[in-house]
Amino acid sequence: MALYLERYTIPHDLPEQDIVFAMRQLNRGGDVHVRQCFYSLGGGAIWCLTEASNEAAIRRGLGEIPFAATLDEAIPLDGAFDPAHTRPADVGRAVHASGA
Repeated sequence: MALYLERYTIPHDLPEQDIVFAMRQLNRGGDVHVRQCFYSLGGGAIWCLTEASNEAAIRRGLGEIPFAATLDEAIPLDGAFDPAHTRPADVGRAVHASGA
């Protein structure tokens, strides 16, 4: 599966619990796995690091979000790493977002 960085526009007055509920809904079996999300209520945005078979699989799940959310972009990534635990020699290996 490919890695994507997603950016959503969300309402500014959204309860934080609704964000968590909605992103849990986007984990749709084998098609999409939302690994981690970041949000700014004041900025009206959510960013998610997501594994998906393709961008279409991500867009199919938008109907599962129970509030007005717009997928602004889904950028395919070459990889992800945890800078505290990844050695420079490890970059480029087939270790996506594992923190190896």
